[in-house]
Amino acid sequence: MPLADVPKGTDPFSMYATTTTVGGKQFVYSGSEPKDATGHVLQDLSPGAYYSVRLVLTNPAGTTIGHASKPMLTCPSPPPKPVPNPNARSDSIEIMFAPQGQFLTKMKVHASLYRGPSSDLWKKGTYGSFGVGHPTTCKSVIVNKLKPGTKYIFRIETENASGGSIGPTSEPMLTKPATPLPPVEDVKKRTDTQIFLKWGAQRQNLTKLVLEYAIMNGKSTFDKMEGGKSVELDDPQNVSSHLCKGLLPDRNYVFRLRATNESGESVGTLGGPVKTIEYAPDQHDKSGFLFLAPVRDGKKTIGRRLSMKKAKPTRYWYVLDGKLLSWFNDVSDTDDVGFVHLGKMKSAKLDIKGKQGIIVLQPRDGKAMELIVESTDPNISSEDLAQSWFQKLDGAIKGETVQDKEVAEVEDKPIVRKGADPNLAEKQKDEEEEEFDFGMMEDGMGFGDEVTGFGEGFDEEAPAEAAKDKDEEEESFGF
Repeated sequence: MPLADVPKGTDPFSMYATTTTVGGKQFVYSGSEPKDATGHVLQDLSPGAYYSVRLVLTNPAGTTIGHASKPMLTCPSPPPKPVPNPNARSDSIEIMFAPQGQFLTKMKVHASLYRGPSSDLWKKGTYGSFGVGHPTTCKSVIVNKLKPGTKYIFRIETENASGGSIGPTSEPMLTKPATPLPPVEDVKKRTDTQIFLKWGAQRQNLTKLVLEYAIMNGKSTFDKMEGGKSVELDDPQNVSSHLCKGLLPDRNYVFRLRATNESGESVGTLGGPVKTIEYAPDQHDKSGFLFLAPVRDGKKTIGRRLSMKKAKPTRYWYVLDGKLLSWFNDVSDTDDVGFVHLGKMKSAKLDIKGKQGIIVLQPRDGKAMELIVESTDPNISSEDLAQSWFQKLDGAIKGETVQDKEVAEVEDKPIVRKGADPNLAEKQKDEEEEEFDFGMMEDGMGFGDEVTGFGEGFDEEAPAEAAKDKDEEEESFGF
């Protein structure tokens, strides 16, 4: 019997009758002349077990029992096929198997890329091997430094003092996908409602790829952010871009990818924030969000005016229609906060300070109106946006509005009939201009006798008068 089953310090043959041999069995030499026997093969032994052997000799005179041999060890049995731990990672796989025992002195794990069923899976030089500690009790091994989303095969090799055995090849095992990198924005395609994202094709034997995005609201975790959306993308192996639509204007968005294959899911790194541009519909002469800076006494030059951070300017939605500049709390509002007729302005001045453009509208009387321009469109600088606004406002002040240009293009020269006064048309024009009543605009810009209402010093009665004056203007000019 195997010596492992014999109590220590006991004669291995003391448990058997003198007529039996190893394991309760009697191995009889089958040759014709026992006296010529020099060896015998013992079969059906347990793998990886120690055995001791003795000879029992018999002749007509009686039987003699020989001395027990030194312990002899059988080779280990072939190791089992490794199976994967379900909790694979992107760079490692844990393989599992039953403890081998068998007085092992060495255990090795062979690992190789899976190249398909028809290939020579264990061709020399195509796989790696590494030793395992505690070979007799080991029941799992973590194989590190693997490639994400890649299939591998494994087998186990064991060895004891008598020899070694190599087990069968495992089924292909797949690592999880790599943690996806943050998507990169194509700035040229950003609008007020959409952002175009790009990334490298993931490959990695993916079965699903999901793009998630949400509005960044100061929360520490993505799941708590506002407006979260999830889009499962077609062709997860090869898709490398997506156009995010239906976004809100002037909002910071963050993005991430979730990649899944048969071994599990990997959640990508958060990308962004990317801010959608402000809503800017094509209406009237011009419209958009600007900042109205408070008017401070003693701060009369542009260089001495406070910055946006210190002065806390108010953000309004401005609409320039001809020479009427109105501002609202938001795009969808119908009731304006205030308005000014640029025909009563003296001049406009532009100054660029850092990433801001400052436009100062100087009335003939009263305090100046200061507008701060800051672009949120990555394709338009604040300087360019400020220049655009300045040209429109300065043109309206000087009379060069869109309406003026359209009228000038279609206005015909006066036709003078034969025999008539050649200066008659000019005289009639002068008379018409003299009869035109400008009385409704004598109060400046719709804010009363003094042009205020742009910060401190606002006339409390001005809004009512402004609304009244505006109604008169709208009735007279058709605004």
